[in-house]
Amino acid sequence: MEAEKYGFVVEWYDRQADLIREYTLTYFVRSGNLANEISMFDPKARRNFLKRAPYPSVRLDDLTIGSTVTVHARQLTVKGYLDQATKNILSAKRGTLLVVTKPDAYNIVGKIISCAYLSGLSVSRLRMVDENGPTVAIEMIGNDVQNTWNNASNGMFQEGIHYDMSTADNKGYFTDRRRYPATATFDNCTLCVIRPTAVRNGKAGEIINEILNGGYEVSAMQMIHFNRAEAAELFEVYKGVLPYYSDILDEMTIAPSIAMEIRAEGVIERMRNLAGPHDVELAQHIRPQTFRARFGTSNAANGVHVTDLAEDGSEECRYVFEILNR
Repeated sequence: MEAEKYGFVVEWYDRQADLIREYTLTYFVRSGNLANEISMFDPKARRNFLKRAPYPSVRLDDLTIGSTVTVHARQLTVKGYLDQATKNILSAKRGTLLVVTKPDAYNIVGKIISCAYLSGLSVSRLRMVDENGPTVAIEMIGNDVQNTWNNASNGMFQEGIHYDMSTADNKGYFTDRRRYPATATFDNCTLCVIRPTAVRNGKAGEIINEILNGGYEVSAMQMIHFNRAEAAELFEVYKGVLPYYSDILDEMTIAPSIAMEIRAEGVIERMRNLAGPHDVELAQHIRPQTFRARFGTSNAANGVHVTDLAEDGSEECRYVFEILNR
């Protein structure tokens, strides 16, 4: 049976040449248990850039206008649909919904995120801002998104009380950094990053909820898609220490993560205890209630990163919430 085919226009910033390069990307949805495939074409050079081949780490749901995906270590930005057929099919199915939590709903942000994933929706953008208190803007994406969210949240959360809802980011929660600067304090803090596989598996809400219920303050939160250079900078301390360091970079760049600045007394040691050992099998054996034991799928995709060294907490938070946000 012939695969369903969808076309996209994507861009890649070539840092070495300081150029933005444009490609077309074709996504092939195959039936049964066969892995979906992608191919890429360079229209300027008029040649294939990537021959059609299975690429299971990129999903069709990842390919939304404005989103980023990583293909062979290149972070690509989806700029548009390649053809009218792709636009007609996907636009009819997909939609986005912006849910903005109220400050009084701060402690149930994790539950709201979990509700979205359990209903089959995904989170495409997320950012905490200060709007008369901690407010989290959550952009959800999926098929029949508004009805899906209304049905899923009915009886659990109330619009106008727990959150406001709109179809677009008219206030600039994600883009207007002057109006909504980062809320990070860089004081008495640790960095926690929910790794891409855990986010994709719908576990981010559960992790956030447990942190908030554990007496910690989440003082900043943002969904971020690291490129390889950014991930290498953040995790440089593990280079030459962990034998799967390169696999960590692969994991951290395949899809967006959710980064948080977390504050509490003795927060670095406490969060290390909550996260558990880096080795997932060891964590499952000796610390089965920790995040890595429960949400890790491999040592590189072990659910969460947390700051290991006491002196690195504020530096890691500053790197993510200040330097990468410039």
